[in-house]
Amino acid sequence: MKKSIFNISQPIENGVLVYNTFTTSLVELPNELYKKIFDEDDFSLPEVSALYSMGFLVEDACDEVKNMENIRNDVLKNSSEKIANIIIAPTLECNAHCFYCFENGYRKGSMSHETADALVDFLEQRWNGEKLGITWFGGEPLLASEIIDYISKKLVEKNIVYGLCVDLTTDEVIARVDRYLKLSFLENQKGINDWIKRKIYKYI
Repeated sequence: MKKSIFNISQPIENGVLVYNTFTTSLVELPNELYKKIFDEDDFSLPEVSALYSMGFLVEDACDEVKNMENIRNDVLKNSSEKIANIIIAPTLECNAHCFYCFENGYRKGSMSHETADALVDFLEQRWNGEKLGITWFGGEPLLASEIIDYISKKLVEKNIVYGLCVDLTTDEVIARVDRYLKLSFLENQKGINDWIKRKIYKYI
């Protein structure tokens, strides 16, 4: 038996919250119990059975990444619907320190050109032929503005018409992306963002 790669742990008062992003299970464990099971790999405890059923623990032979890929492929194979909207995460890097962020301390890095090319090819095949809605997600997606620019160019080359939702950007990014489409930007609510993001953002 082993721990799921999809577990996220968050210390709280007198315990630890554990969330599994694959099964969406959430459990609160006392510190000592969490330490024995998840730090010391003591799988002989009676609580292990329940944690296994919720997906926090899996069999040693379980390839969770492969299972996720199989689910994705099944969805793509069995779905006849065309894509009208898509959420793209060009990076999980971030320059803010939001207290609520679920990605804190986890996977970092930006999308490669190879992945971006595969994404554009996929959209070309699955696009519904109308205006494609794109939402950029992160991390802070504009830390990977070069990838956003790269994908934008590729979409135009494929004659894919799209609209874009983006916030907290810069004049430089606006100038680049605006070559491909006319953007409308929402003004930030300065007081809220200053508190949540713990930094000052420029009004657009």
